[in-house]
Amino acid sequence: MKPSIRWLCLLLITFSFLEKGHSQERPLFELKVIKDPDGTVYWPLALPVYVQLSPQPEGKEAVALTKVKEENMKEFGLPMKWDGPGIHYLRHFDKLNNKLAEKEIDYPVNVDGQAPTTTLKLQGAPFYSSNKHYYGKGLKGLITATDDMSKVASTQFSINGAAFTEYTGELGFNEEREYLIKYLSADRVGNAEETKSKEFTVDLTAPVTKYSAATDQLEEKILSPRTLITLVSVDNLSGVKKTVYSFDNNKPSLYYSKISPALLTDGEHILNYSSTDRVSNEESNQPYSFYLDKIAPVVTSTIDANFVKVNGIMYVAKASAIQLSATDNKAGVKDVFYSVNGGVETIYNTAFKLPQKQGQYVVKYRGADKVNNKGPFVTDDDLGNIFLDDTAPTISHEISSPKVFTRDTLFITKDSKITLKSIDYQSGSARIDYQLDKSANETYANPIQLVADGKHTVSYTGYDRVNNSKTKDFLVVVDNIAPKVFYFFSLEKIGGGTRQPFYPVGTRIYLAATDNVVGTKAIMYKLNSQPESLYNQPIVLLTKGSHILKVKATDALGNQSAEEIVEFFVK
Repeated sequence: MKPSIRWLCLLLITFSFLEKGHSQERPLFELKVIKDPDGTVYWPLALPVYVQLSPQPEGKEAVALTKVKEENMKEFGLPMKWDGPGIHYLRHFDKLNNKLAEKEIDYPVNVDGQAPTTTLKLQGAPFYSSNKHYYGKGLKGLITATDDMSKVASTQFSINGAAFTEYTGELGFNEEREYLIKYLSADRVGNAEETKSKEFTVDLTAPVTKYSAATDQLEEKILSPRTLITLVSVDNLSGVKKTVYSFDNNKPSLYYSKISPALLTDGEHILNYSSTDRVSNEESNQPYSFYLDKIAPVVTSTIDANFVKVNGIMYVAKASAIQLSATDNKAGVKDVFYSVNGGVETIYNTAFKLPQKQGQYVVKYRGADKVNNKGPFVTDDDLGNIFLDDTAPTISHEISSPKVFTRDTLFITKDSKITLKSIDYQSGSARIDYQLDKSANETYANPIQLVADGKHTVSYTGYDRVNNSKTKDFLVVVDNIAPKVFYFFSLEKIGGGTRQPFYPVGTRIYLAATDNVVGTKAIMYKLNSQPESLYNQPIVLLTKGSHILKVKATDALGNQSAEEIVEFFVK
């Protein structure tokens, strides 16, 4: 409305209007006319205009303009309206005042039809956007508003449905939650902009990362070189951006896939790991302590009995059992395996024997611990060159003279020596044990001599060095008794006493001996000073005088009787 009214009068303009809100939570702003101290007038475009004329500056006796020039204007005459925003003028002409070069006098009215423009700026925190907007720690909100004419009168905001509040300064978002912030501004004449809003989420929580270990591990605290460690990170808001890890004090690396500890040394280690989300919330370091067991069990062997090592060869018997035992530095022994002469790998459960066939053998073994570290098949000085000795020694005996074998019986004397022998071509002879009759066993050391007369049974056993044995026995008869000598004269004595009987010339002396065991071998005699002679025919007495006859007999074993002395006289 641009009226050109040439009068001097006071315009008295009154109004009252309230803007209706868009919702219950939207604040209401009153439309009003503002007159600054310098006289500048700001009029909201939406308010009507009513004109009153007064002859007094104070507005006394004011009359309203209600009558229009023509009747058809009456319907549209009141209220009057501005024809748009901007500066409008009320004018009149003063032709009587010569002081004015221009006779037109203008009264400006600033018609304000534009609401302020309000901006919310979120700053001071990391930002990430996908289907939602996420901010991290330190988020601040700064609301600014501008207005080109009457200037901003009020800026208000509401957070998550709370009542609108006058904005007075920077906003802080220190709680982890979803936010809906609404805001708007109104200028001084009551023009209010449409409510603006912004939705976002404040994420203050770091991701949570968990580890898991799989393949050849023991209770997740003892790992093997084959174990793979998986890191899983979860973030419920902005999401995980990265996960880093390091072993011990090494430089961190980005986690992409399963981690292998195989290049670490055997022993204690720490896996350090953490994750960061997309708004820079960083998880504190998470340490995972574990022991990397890279060492297979150490297996040792023993042979329970009947073994001997000769010239680098371990001789064992059929009954010998091989025992394996293992120790492990950390995880503990799970299994022990063995193989004989390159055969099938067998799990060791208890002591085992070699195949029951004499010959050469090689036993190899290895251990596996509870995280499946397996050593190579190895052997040792004992099991690397084994000979199964299944042959007993060859045993024999010899008996020295005197001895006589007759009537299927061997006869000996106390002077006969019994020698026991044992020969073994594998592990070698160890000893010979013997038993005389029913006496206790003795170990043979020196030739045996039997003293007591009569039958004797000798049993002896030869052992080799792995306790293979063979037994023999034999029967001997000990004869230490000499023959008994007899003599008689062919003629009766002719006188003399008992001590020295008299025999006639030509008398013959007959000699004899008896032996109940092996028999008499020889009778020897000596008459006076004649040489000793073998008796084989009667002795004829032809020489007169005193005579002394000495006689003794020997059996087949050399047992010699005591010398028999006979004194007599020949007449």
